[in-house]
Amino acid sequence: MPHVFDPSSPVAGNEMVRQSTKVRASMKPHATHRMTCTRRAMSMSSADASGFSESEVLNPVKSIDALPNEILLLVFGLFLARGFLTRPADCWCHGFLPQRPLAVIEGVCRRWRECLIAAPSLWQSLRVVCSPEWLELGLVRSKNLPVDLAFCGPDLFLPSALLLANIHRIRTLVLCRADVRASEVLDTLLASPMHALEQLRIGAEEDTGADCRWYGRHFSNHPKLRTIRLHNVRLDWAAGSALRHLRSIDLTDTVEWRTGGPRIPFATMMRGLAACTNLEDLFIQGTVCAWNVADLMGDSGDRAPTVPLSRLRSLTIDCPSYGMEPDVYCFLAHVQVPVTAHVHIEANIAFDDDDDAPVVESFVHYIPNDDTCLPILRAATSASVGSSNFFCWVDGGGSLSCQLHYEYPCSESDDSSHMSGFRQLFSRALLKSLTIQSPMYPPIESWLRTFEAFPTLTTLRIESETHDEELLEPFQGADMVLAALMQGDKILPNLRALHILNMDWDEDLLDTLCEALSTRAERGLYPLTNLCMEMSLRAESEMEEMAKHQHAMDRLRTLVDGCISWRCRLEAMGLPVRADVPRLCTK
Repeated sequence: MPHVFDPSSPVAGNEMVRQSTKVRASMKPHATHRMTCTRRAMSMSSADASGFSESEVLNPVKSIDALPNEILLLVFGLFLARGFLTRPADCWCHGFLPQRPLAVIEGVCRRWRECLIAAPSLWQSLRVVCSPEWLELGLVRSKNLPVDLAFCGPDLFLPSALLLANIHRIRTLVLCRADVRASEVLDTLLASPMHALEQLRIGAEEDTGADCRWYGRHFSNHPKLRTIRLHNVRLDWAAGSALRHLRSIDLTDTVEWRTGGPRIPFATMMRGLAACTNLEDLFIQGTVCAWNVADLMGDSGDRAPTVPLSRLRSLTIDCPSYGMEPDVYCFLAHVQVPVTAHVHIEANIAFDDDDDAPVVESFVHYIPNDDTCLPILRAATSASVGSSNFFCWVDGGGSLSCQLHYEYPCSESDDSSHMSGFRQLFSRALLKSLTIQSPMYPPIESWLRTFEAFPTLTTLRIESETHDEELLEPFQGADMVLAALMQGDKILPNLRALHILNMDWDEDLLDTLCEALSTRAERGLYPLTNLCMEMSLRAESEMEEMAKHQHAMDRLRTLVDGCISWRCRLEAMGLPVRADVPRLCTK
């Protein structure tokens, strides 16, 4: 008579133990050593929890076998946590318990196995990798507790009477690499009420775009559903009120939808977003945010509404290709983001050898200059700008960043356009601090217009890009920034602190700084109260030259009414070595 798997049987799951028993019979010394090592590892993990002394912990058999069942279960939890931390091939299953750690515990001894079976809380999170029986075993041993299930392949997501009978217990459901058959099973589950479902993650392969599934119309059946994460499948924004309970939406799409495939009109999407009145986190990555300009009006000239996202805490838009700046601009123009939200717009623009490819020359091509949509543009007190990115923030509020990455060298005209867009976006902000990052090559006229646009600046930072304290590219335009400080009485009249960081040592740069501070003093502007300089020396000879340049240092001391902080680094054999040449002057 063939063996029939019965998960309700008290001997369910003994197949794993029988296999390990056969191995122990043939290789008993090795099995005994493995069991001892497992006991020893768990004993060391339970030292703090059990209260045993160090000498007792070093005796693994005595210490761990003497523990009561309650403490032993705590040790199991610490050991199983290592199984949670192992990252599988599909990172969506990260955080779900695989089968192997539980099998290791079951194979040690009968007492351990009995304790494990008697603890339903240890069976609540399951990663189904290769055996459907593992799912049924976990559903039985977790009793009536809510369960978190992750299916690492479509073949494992099969219709099961036991699974359907326990859908009211599913708290988290993850389906990776869903195919047509698995999607049909999922549709059946979602059509039924799942009262415990809080999180839903669905992923499909990249080549399933033509048969893309739409999810959302059954979400009203799941009153506790708060988080959804969809990869290469679509959210049905037309579901409207069925989306009102969602708090976190994560949409990722690697399929090129511009070449074809179904899409919801922009106005329909915005109405669906307006129904998400409790939305706190919105993540859009890939061409899921691509709409044709003709779609922006919706069907029959229906205009898209402006959506207030009053509870939003985080907004991320990640564009994978060029030509999507109108889509991002239109989306940001139709939402109202609170000033406390973290907003991140990233555009990875990869150009081929096509010289006629469009070039994004300004931040304003992506972000509307409207502080009703993005009030952080007016409220920001600090900002950082580079040739391809800017960040801004306000104390106690959120932050907004826009990063534009190019695969060709930036020209002087490109940097001028970026600075022009930066001035437009923050024309109404009262910035107190500004950081200028390399590489930046705009002419001095661009710096003059920038400094005139922000007369409230009190702190200016000029820094080169570094990685692990190693200088990647020196700031070759720092002399132009300093030269702009001496061009008129209206150039940063309230400047108090100047930081020049991660620069190559340059005697001319120091002379330009002295001249700029001297000119500002002659025009009656307030002197600096804080000057911080950090230089990188490429050779010992440059250190000797810097030490001989005392007249410039003495001159700086007369021009700074406060503290001068000076630090040098000697770049030796490609590794930064801090040279002990500190210079501190306080009046």
